[in-house]
Amino acid sequence: FSADTLTGNFFEDLFINGMIEELFKMALLFILPVTKMSMASFFACSVLSGLTLGCFETLVYLVSGGVSLLGPRLLTAVVIHSCCAGLSGLFVFNAKWRAFKILPFIMAVALHGLYDYFAGFKTDTPFYYFSFAVILIAIVECRIRYRAMTPDGCLKFE
Repeated sequence: FSADTLTGNFFEDLFINGMIEELFKMALLFILPVTKMSMASFFACSVLSGLTLGCFETLVYLVSGGVSLLGPRLLTAVVIHSCCAGLSGLFVFNAKWRAFKILPFIMAVALHGLYDYFAGFKTDTPFYYFSFAVILIAIVECRIRYRAMTPDGCLKFE
């Protein structure tokens, strides 16, 4: 993709940043022993892994000096990574119990890509502030998907 255009930048953020980072997080979650954990414990581990990776990305931003407004990025990157890892964790939990519901993972990729796209705008444009809306949507989506789980670990709807 050519990142010289808004459309090219959008697809780069969605497929490269969103897809690759979420696949990496999801692959790490497959290592966890799902069958020996409750759904709540696995979800907490998923969110914690996203928090860890979000902190690592923030450290990379801090060391590289590549972000002009580091303060907001420090907080928002950690939150979006945590929520997206939680959604990926719900997918992994369902997959391990043979209930292949892929929508939580697709939502994680889409929300992560949208966040990266909008957070890449300068703060003097209104588009930058859509990244905060994406974070709010990610929090709500994470809660909705988590609450939709049945006691045996499979999603009730989709």
